[in-house]
Amino acid sequence: MTNETTNTEPSRVAADCPNERLVMLQNSLQTLRDLTQVQCSDGNWDHDQYMHGMANGMIFALSLFEAGEPEYLEAPKEWGKDLPAPEKATEASAT
Repeated sequence: MTNETTNTEPSRVAADCPNERLVMLQNSLQTLRDLTQVQCSDGNWDHDQYMHGMANGMIFALSLFEAGEPEYLEAPKEWGKDLPAPEKATEASAT
């Protein structure tokens, strides 16, 4: 026979303690903000179509928790993956 009160899974403990659950949710929201900031940085979101979609998906997810409409990123005129690598550009200018 199992006793529900002895279950120490973090999510169950947090659900039983409103203050701990609030802290857990605040930490999760801050993590989502941080990850979205990284994903939306130059060189990430504009590398290719996949990364662009990932950034916009994270912007959407964040908008579910914060007030306001999401501000999606427009596709760049040229994807980062199609630009010459810095080393190649330097070698070409040296010759």
